[in-house]
Amino acid sequence: MSLTLLLHCKSLTATRAFYRDALGFEVGDSPGDTLTATLNGSSLIFTESDLWQSAGSGSLTIYISVADIGRYFEAVKDKLELVWPLQEMVHGSREFGVKDCNGYVLAFQAPAAQTLRRIRKPLVVEDCNLAGSRFSDVNLKDASFQDINLRMSRFRDVNLSGAQFADVDLSNASIVDSRIDGLTLNGVPVADLLRTYKG
Repeated sequence: MSLTLLLHCKSLTATRAFYRDALGFEVGDSPGDTLTATLNGSSLIFTESDLWQSAGSGSLTIYISVADIGRYFEAVKDKLELVWPLQEMVHGSREFGVKDCNGYVLAFQAPAAQTLRRIRKPLVVEDCNLAGSRFSDVNLKDASFQDINLRMSRFRDVNLSGAQFADVDLSNASIVDSRIDGLTLNGVPVADLLRTYKG
């Protein structure tokens, strides 16, 4: 199922140039003195006519899926006003937002399958301060932490299987109810360290 929106615009000429030149949409005239902008099966129809006879109210964000969100972002980011940069959202999508020449907010997002593929890669964290951080109910399997300050951090119900910690300050950190099989500290398996400690 596809969705087409009819939107009021200030100028068909300015809207045509913005969607064609800045965002790479296919743009063409359509019936009734309107303009249609299309990208990846999503269509926006613009008119200068005041069909609504009101200023409108509320908020509107138009979401459009893009096959390669990283490449698309690099192609358009310097041509328009960003509302938010390309980022992973808490609801699972990878997206960025822009404001068009009429004030509408457009959110371009990766298809769900692409997002899932991307977040399956092991986490790599290097040279940063995560002191006092809290990790709860997350999967850090095969993650790599290098030259990190994790002092006073807390890991609870975390999958740390195969994770590697090298040159990491873990003083006063705690790991509770977490999987640690294969976890290494400076190349030494934690299981061996625990056996030595208990020994």
